[in-house]
Amino acid sequence: MAQTRKDLRGRVLRKGESQRRSDGRYVYTYTDPLGRRKYVYAQDLVTLREKEAQLMKDQMDGLDIYAEAKGHQVKIVRIMEQNTLGACHQW
Repeated sequence: MAQTRKDLRGRVLRKGESQRRSDGRYVYTYTDPLGRRKYVYAQDLVTLREKEAQLMKDQMDGLDIYAEAKGHQVKIVRIMEQNTLGACHQW
């Protein structure tokens, strides 16, 4: 029978969630649309789950955010899938 994973305080963790033993921070691991593994960190479980919910909402809305690094400059690229225009907005 499978056992549930729990944090250091005994709370049940969901799929993709874990807690570091060294500093007690919570980590959510997921794979982005480009197939790369990404991590989201938070000091407490409530904040982590809020970040997870925002991430899921953005993915359901067709919004993907990732950073492109060239040298010392980091450019945030936001891609929205639209049926009529495959627009790519860069900031």
